[in-house]
Amino acid sequence: MKYTEHVERDRRLVILRLTAEGNGTCNDRMLVSGLAHWGIRCTLETVSQSLAWLEEHGLVKLRTVPGSDVTVAEITRRGRDVAAGMTDVPGVTPRRLVAD
Repeated sequence: MKYTEHVERDRRLVILRLTAEGNGTCNDRMLVSGLAHWGIRCTLETVSQSLAWLEEHGLVKLRTVPGSDVTVAEITRRGRDVAAGMTDVPGVTPRRLVAD
């Protein structure tokens, strides 16, 4: 597996964890900031791509704030299970492999 694939898998897990910790929702701008806090620096476009992937796999639901270009992610039950390390999804780093 390429390094960039590891980073993407880690990014997806951290997005799920940040969203779960934020009462189940988090906007894309806060995710950019939260990811940077955990040492995963990326652009808003990269976060948008990760969110689209997570939605495609049923881990979050996305909506746009009316009158803006802000995207809000809402974690699904399956997404919470992945964030908690209770379920593995190919393409997301298993939580048990990540130090807390």
